[in-house]
Amino acid sequence: EIATEDPNAYCLRMRGQSMFPAIRDGWYVLIEPNGTAREGEYVLLKLADGRKMVKEFLFRRGTTIEVMSVNGGERLSFELSGLDGMQPVGAVVSPSKWRPD
Repeated sequence: EIATEDPNAYCLRMRGQSMFPAIRDGWYVLIEPNGTAREGEYVLLKLADGRKMVKEFLFRRGTTIEVMSVNGGERLSFELSGLDGMQPVGAVVSPSKWRPD
């Protein structure tokens, strides 16, 4: 059980290596859609083209945000107009802790 005050919180199973070693393939992230993303935290980005990704939120400057992948430090910039949303990650959970209903 993960403590959250967000009644709309949900979990996603992660795929890929872009956040390794912090978040591994097959691990889970708790998303808090009513929370506020802060610089330096992990966030779920929902892109207007339908892609979703978890990255480290670096900063917002004008109409863009800058994020980073942990594995190798690839930095990416996105126009706010190209985002459908940015939601904070409240927790990272290993597969052994997952207990489906």
